[in-house]
Amino acid sequence: MFFFIAIVAAGFIIYLVYPLYDRIPFSSESWLKGNIRERGKMTRDLLEQNVIIGRMRPEVSSILGIPDDTLLNNWRYTVDLGYRFGSSPWTYSLFVIFDSTSNKVQTAYTGD
Repeated sequence: MFFFIAIVAAGFIIYLVYPLYDRIPFSSESWLKGNIRERGKMTRDLLEQNVIIGRMRPEVSSILGIPDDTLLNNWRYTVDLGYRFGSSPWTYSLFVIFDSTSNKVQTAYTGD
């Protein structure tokens, strides 16, 4: 019985941690052509490399395309980081925050 519980627990941990390793380098061309899962695989690299930090809105739009939603100085892109809720993807948002004075990207982060 203990062996069975250990196997199930290990499988669950792998299920939770796997998306952390399912990533590819960011490419604007791939992002623009990709679906939300492909974009999700590139999101960590996009954030770690600060690809859009300090860029103006037209530059961000050419790199990431038209956002899914906008509100004042906030742009939102839907991404699938690889997490699942049952068999359905648990989608996240990539938030791009622009400075209200300079209109340059101040920060970018993911959230659900």
